Amino acid sequence: MAARIAALETALRAAIGKAAERESLSARVSELQAANETAAEREALGKRAAMDNQLQAANETAKAAEESVATLKRSRLLRLGRWLRRIRGLPLPY
Repeated sequence: MAARIAALETALRAAIGKAAERESLSARVSELQAANETAAEREALGKRAAMDNQLQAANETAKAAEESVATLKRSRLLRLGRWLRRIRGLPLPY
């Protein structure tokens, strides 16, 4: 009977050791998943910042182009050219 109890105690200790190991591995997996999610979030934020920078640069370029077109339309020589085209009955390019 004592041998059976000793065998059961040994088996119980082994099971407890495996359960503790399983818990520590589960905790480690959770930590790694959290770290992976954090890395993915950082990468996404970096991509978002790069896209925001590109959008801002494109908006600045578009604004500069609009200002250039407005300046050209206001220029005196172009006004004179439009006036001459109207007199001749030619289509206006813009």
